[in-house]
Amino acid sequence: MSNSPEHRPLSKVKLYNFSVGGFISDRSFLAQDEITKTGVAQAQEVINKREEGLLVYFAHLGLLDIFGTAAVMEDFADFKAVFPVAASWFYFPALRPIFEQLIRQVPHEFIPVFRKEELGTSSEDVAVINFSGLSQEEMKSANRAYAKKAEENLHDGGVVMLAPYGGRAPLFEHLRSGSIRLLQSGRPVIFSLTHWNWRKLKYEVFFSKVYRFSEELSKDDAHNTIYTEYARMAQLCGVTRKQMLESKSGSPVSRGAWKFLSKLITLAVLRDEEKRRPKG
Repeated sequence: MSNSPEHRPLSKVKLYNFSVGGFISDRSFLAQDEITKTGVAQAQEVINKREEGLLVYFAHLGLLDIFGTAAVMEDFADFKAVFPVAASWFYFPALRPIFEQLIRQVPHEFIPVFRKEELGTSSEDVAVINFSGLSQEEMKSANRAYAKKAEENLHDGGVVMLAPYGGRAPLFEHLRSGSIRLLQSGRPVIFSLTHWNWRKLKYEVFFSKVYRFSEELSKDDAHNTIYTEYARMAQLCGVTRKQMLESKSGSPVSRGAWKFLSKLITLAVLRDEEKRRPKG
């Protein structure tokens, strides 16, 4: 495994002069169950060959867990990753400067994607604010550009890391069609779950073995495999099924951050509505 600084760019990230990357890197460790060890060895082999790329599908149960996953991966492999980011987060005024700083400092790419929620085509009543200012066609064009960039990175032997359910609850109805299409390409994929370990005060990162699927893979079969792996890893770290499905397994810090951001979003909406309201 490689621990040299040049192989761990996330550990060097600073946000507003605070070494956030170093903190997360130091506070993340690899779980020691046998499946995780096997999966890591298989993933390392795939990445080192640089032939077909690797998909990393993470259970996004906490606000910052993806960075724990990536930091641990950087301990055992040298890779470039593409991270799709929900556009409502990427363009949110309070978060945009953070993403801009990340993009400047690491070789990985954080690319905004417009989900059904942002496009207004979701069948669910989900309140999402789109601060991008892009038209419907521009948003769809941005999604096509992301898909092309992800495919190019995989073709070059890189990594694409994403939350297959588009959020933090691994429910069948939330499974994204784009995630299934990538699995149907036959590329190797590994599933991961990262959870805050209170005894060690660190993120503990679990992995599955490396899987491959055929183009006949159905949504039902994809969900069954992904959810089964997430549930297995959740059981190992004490996350209950209820916590996993209700997306409440993040640490109090991450939950507090989300509540704070939610209030900021609410205030932003109210302020925007006030500006648009006719005067007089």
